[in-house]
Amino acid sequence: METSSIIPKLIEKRTRIMKLVIHTQHRENYGAHDWDGTGECPQYWKYKGGDTYVVEGISPEKAMKIRSIETLSSLIESSSESWEEYIVDWGLFDDCEVVTEEWDAPYILTLQEDGSYLGTKLRPVSEFCVSADRFEYYVSEIILGSQEGGRVYYLDKDGNEYNWRGEPVQKAA
Repeated sequence: METSSIIPKLIEKRTRIMKLVIHTQHRENYGAHDWDGTGECPQYWKYKGGDTYVVEGISPEKAMKIRSIETLSSLIESSSESWEEYIVDWGLFDDCEVVTEEWDAPYILTLQEDGSYLGTKLRPVSEFCVSADRFEYYVSEIILGSQEGGRVYYLDKDGNEYNWRGEPVQKAA
């Protein structure tokens, strides 16, 4: 094989944008539901699925420097007497590679100016909602690394937001 035909392929491969993908596991302690807070909390843990978090737009140069995900781990993982989420796997993938099952939707993480991450999960309403004729997407937003909570809302075909009752959300001026 001629060397000159290999070089463009190597350059193309090195200039591809990548994404960091993190898979988590959720567990819920059913023993904590009736616990009155005294003594030790009963332990009856059940696995409850998990989430996928994706940081997009990682250049090959940045990708080569990623050795751990310590910062994101501390923002994603949580634990209490009744609930926990922990990372089971992570890796770098080509930007166009599919990283979830077709029925699942990942949280797309975007770094904010204050150092927190906004995670946005967008799911087509037609998958689970009787209001599919009215709404296009169900949106779940979380904020990692901030005291501020997230929010959940619906989007119609024109991009208008609605709360869980189907009432229009007034945008702040």
